[in-house]
Amino acid sequence: MLCVTSDGRNAPLDMRCINPAAPDFPGSKVNACVQNVFEIYKETEAQKSEQMVFCDISTPKGGASFSVYDDIKEKLLALGVKPSEIAFIHDANTDEQKEQMFAAVRRGEIRVMLGSMQKMGAGTNEQKRLIALHHLDCPYRPSDLEQRDGRIVRQGNDNPEVRLYQYVTKNSFDAYLWQIVESKAKYIAQVRTGRNPSREIEDMDETVLNYAEVKAVATGNPMIKRKMELEMEVQRLQILESQYRYDRYSLEDAIMKHIPAKLAKLAGEIRDTRL
Repeated sequence: MLCVTSDGRNAPLDMRCINPAAPDFPGSKVNACVQNVFEIYKETEAQKSEQMVFCDISTPKGGASFSVYDDIKEKLLALGVKPSEIAFIHDANTDEQKEQMFAAVRRGEIRVMLGSMQKMGAGTNEQKRLIALHHLDCPYRPSDLEQRDGRIVRQGNDNPEVRLYQYVTKNSFDAYLWQIVESKAKYIAQVRTGRNPSREIEDMDETVLNYAEVKAVATGNPMIKRKMELEMEVQRLQILESQYRYDRYSLEDAIMKHIPAKLAKLAGEIRDTRL
């Protein structure tokens, strides 16, 4: 099952991750990402804006086997991107090398950075010129996606507007991966909600809906999105009903038991005070 899951993650990314002899499919999400990166690269050339591409699988292997990282770099070079403006976070092996690389990004010298969540997630401080972030794959935890997006949606970014891209392959294992993230995000939302959904559930549901939308695109069935919207609306109404019943029973209990006892106690205290 582990082999099936591994191949299931690799196949939607690029079949050459499984079989290096396989042809390069022009309609793959890797090629779509390359095209988007290059268009934004040319569009923001004057500002020297930077982009980040996240991919946790098919990382650089020093030319020993096929790597999506090397494939993206070769295609960007063929389109006209300068070699010095493309960098892999995996080339920085120490904290000092990483900081030097991040400084080059902030100066606009490196404009396309590729890396994994583990190496380019929390603690990465290079948002100053970031204009776009690309998700080539889906991690298993909602927090990982939040950490990825947190590299660009944060204070210190000179760009008033940024772009987030999530790439999925239709009718593939991508749908299962997004479903896992969606389920985990929904569970976290339920834990955080407690008995007052009006304060927290809306923000979390919005995140879950984004995952549901991606899953709907991946499966090719737009009705999945509508199904998730209805399920979340029903869940919201059930929580509100439960809270209403809890408040009503609490008030009834207070009127029947606690308030009369409290009134009697206060009346006794008043009589003692007068005496």
